Amino acid sequence: MLFLLAVSLLLYQQVAGQIPGLCVTNGQPNSNRICCPSPNIPNAGACGSNLSPSRGSCSPLSAILPNLVINAAGDTRENWPYYFDYLCKCNGNYWGYDCSQCAFGYTMVGGICTRQQVPRKRKSTADLTIAERKRYLNAISQSKLNSGYTRYMAIRKESNPPEVVQLSLYNLFAWLHYYAGKDNDLLRNNDCKEKVRDYGHEASGFLTWHRILLLWFEREIQIMINDDSFSLPYWDWTKPENRKSVLSNDWYGSSVNGNIQGRFAAWQTICWNKADLTCDRKGILCDPTITTGLLRRCPVDAACNENSRLWPTQRDVDVAVSMPNYDSSPYSFASTGFRGYAEGFC
Repeated sequence: MLFLLAVSLLLYQQVAGQIPGLCVTNGQPNSNRICCPSPNIPNAGACGSNLSPSRGSCSPLSAILPNLVINAAGDTRENWPYYFDYLCKCNGNYWGYDCSQCAFGYTMVGGICTRQQVPRKRKSTADLTIAERKRYLNAISQSKLNSGYTRYMAIRKESNPPEVVQLSLYNLFAWLHYYAGKDNDLLRNNDCKEKVRDYGHEASGFLTWHRILLLWFEREIQIMINDDSFSLPYWDWTKPENRKSVLSNDWYGSSVNGNIQGRFAAWQTICWNKADLTCDRKGILCDPTITTGLLRRCPVDAACNENSRLWPTQRDVDVAVSMPNYDSSPYSFASTGFRGYAEGFC
């Protein structure tokens, strides 16, 4: 879906489609529809425009996204950035809702984003040292349990103006995943089978959307712990020994009758009621401040243990990467090609 790729670019370049906490007043986006905060630097000006070099400018949306077409009658997700008419347009290698950060691939030295970052090699979970694993898990726990995160807000009610709420960093990203994946607000002929507008899955943008979501999550954790060397590890689940370690209490916890054990045992989910995801609730958002039960794994533990036949194998990976086409019509769960195979429709 072209919309999905456009929003992916928005997230990557400006995160313009989201709602920064600095652009919220009394639980609602600024009524003047301007979101041009000043960086936390004396006399920086809106978007850092008074700094030398100038980091950005407060610009109309048309200058940032000249090809954006607003469909006033459509699903609100098709109209991002929906709640602001003016946003920060960052110059050069600056990035963020206030142009206070460096773009991906650059690091700040002396207040200037000119130095390229040294590429970091993303490690496998199997290769992390004990200290690296603890650092990673502590950061993930902090992102969930620290309620003081205010950089971005979630939408609780799509009223006019909308009602927005503060969530933990982890819960915000869980909500973003839900918001992209919920069924379409407007269904052709009011037919529940026409739900197809899942903007994060079952379409060509599945891999790019999730990759950018993870990059953004990683960036927000770096800001939270003030360490831009932090990186998310990858998990090679084709190897049984890697499954066993990650599904142990040293990592994400074992499970008993589907109940997670270990440090994440008390974690509560949000927006996980099945009704919140289906078209009979079109136009009604879940309330992300209400929890929807403990984390669960498989209801039958044998289906998720390290020896289950349900896990993809190295052969499955080899088949996927050997496919000549990335995707094919009808660009949904019924498509053949690398994307459909990687998403699990095989």
